[in-house]
Amino acid sequence: MSELLRIRNVLIVAGCYADAEAAIPLAVQLARLAQAEITGVLAEDPAAHDLPGGAFLLAPRGTGAGAAFPASRMRAAFQADARAFEARLRRAAVQEALGWRFRREAGALPEVLARLATREDVALLGYRRTMRLRGPVVALGNSDAAGTGSGAAADPAFSLASALARAMNLPLMVIDPSGAPEHAGAHDLPPLPGRGAGPVPARLSVPDSAAALRALDRLAPTLVVLDSRLAGFHRGAELRALIETARCPILLISPRGDSLDTQPGRGAPAHPARG
Repeated sequence: MSELLRIRNVLIVAGCYADAEAAIPLAVQLARLAQAEITGVLAEDPAAHDLPGGAFLLAPRGTGAGAAFPASRMRAAFQADARAFEARLRRAAVQEALGWRFRREAGALPEVLARLATREDVALLGYRRTMRLRGPVVALGNSDAAGTGSGAAADPAFSLASALARAMNLPLMVIDPSGAPEHAGAHDLPPLPGRGAGPVPARLSVPDSAAALRALDRLAPTLVVLDSRLAGFHRGAELRALIETARCPILLISPRGDSLDTQPGRGAPAHPARG
């Protein structure tokens, strides 16, 4: 639980309201455990308005097809999403007496995250889940640190994933992409522990990040937790691949903040918790 004490803000970054809506309950759960505030950010990709004639190409997830819409229609959709995102976040935060704020930012999701995140944040990347099945909480990281005793505290991803799995009464699984050699049956998923099994996880060691993605593709996780410095997942394209494969919200610990916007007065002021 020591990792929870370092969190001051849960940063929700989503490209639309549907993705944000899936992340807000998880953010509230984490903020309540850590006694942190929540910042909601709607990332508006400028590429939406860059096609000739002011058109926007919409390609639904998981399809190769797209449809063109007027840019004015997409701007109106962004505005509607922003209002819905802010209203939903306000209701959820006020209900739990949590401080909150909301802002809109131009840019694709990974770029907005890198620009805004601070070292006291954890970042929750929203993704609308299409499956009703509540799968496990998955921690990506060193499975050796996911044992009992002091080792568990050495991996912040496992520490947070364990706390959240326990709070949500979900099984916990650790996928370790640290370079385990391939062998027969290496891609067989281990049986998951029962709900509410506490910090005892199922474990799967795989050779690299590509193998970890293949394992995730066979699961229906509720949440994936990882340290953003984990090799194979810290670049924008790698994050996009992780989001599209996991098909659920992604919780990033130590989100990259090398090019932070730290100038005062740029964002909306925080709303104090109601008590």
